[in-house]
Amino acid sequence: MTSENGQSVPVLRQDDGRAVALLTLNRPSKLNALSNQLLAAIMHTLDQIELDPAIRVIVITGAGRAFSTGADIAGFSATLRRVLRRP
Repeated sequence: MTSENGQSVPVLRQDDGRAVALLTLNRPSKLNALSNQLLAAIMHTLDQIELDPAIRVIVITGAGRAFSTGADIAGFSATLRRVLRRP
């Protein structure tokens, strides 16, 4: 799924209209590896859910063939290199 600006939405949220929120990690091309962007989107979505007293259950799933392969090591390495180069 993509947003209005054509970018892929990292976390998709669906509510069942009652007490369940379904979060789908949406990086299937990277097997839903946890990048900085995906982690930020997860935290933002969970913060929104926390404000909704009707939600009592959160189900987290992954788009594509994997739930999540874990950390996106390549992405974290690139971020770390950029941070270490700063004066």
